[in-house]
Amino acid sequence: MPFRILNVITLFLVCASVPPFASAAERIRIEPPSENIEKFFNEFNRDTLYLVEDFYDPAVEFHDPIVSISGRDRLRQYYKGMYEGIDRVRFDFKGEIKEGADHVVFWTMVLQTRKMNKGKPISVDGTSHIRFGGPEGKAVYHQDYFDVGAMVYEHVPVVGWMTGYVKGKLKKHAQMKDE
Repeated sequence: MPFRILNVITLFLVCASVPPFASAAERIRIEPPSENIEKFFNEFNRDTLYLVEDFYDPAVEFHDPIVSISGRDRLRQYYKGMYEGIDRVRFDFKGEIKEGADHVVFWTMVLQTRKMNKGKPISVDGTSHIRFGGPEGKAVYHQDYFDVGAMVYEHVPVVGWMTGYVKGKLKKHAQMKDE
């Protein structure tokens, strides 16, 4: 019996010194959001959709060249669908301008998906205007500006060829005007 008690005490001491598995409270946190824009962009993916709650206010207004969305829950669904087919995404930040609650960040997104560009990385320059506010100081407004053609259309076989053709014609026309 004393041997069994000693084993239980030893087991208790060993277990008490081993850190537990990561709990929900130990997941990546984005707090305060206004100081962690870059972290949010680069940590966010299909496995970290919960970060939407950390970063965005429930009444957020979101706009990009594809959609306009009102509300955090709808934005989460949009992100879920968008990130579903993405193998990798990274944002390289070029700069930030802050004026009160408004932040404008300049970035290059490097996106990789099997669905476009034969799985090779696609780089797209963009800018995000994010305003923080509300009772928790989270993002209440987010507007992304980027060239959808450079991101999508130019990497779809037939549409890509046609987009390149039209761009080439426009470029030639612009050069003729300069001369």
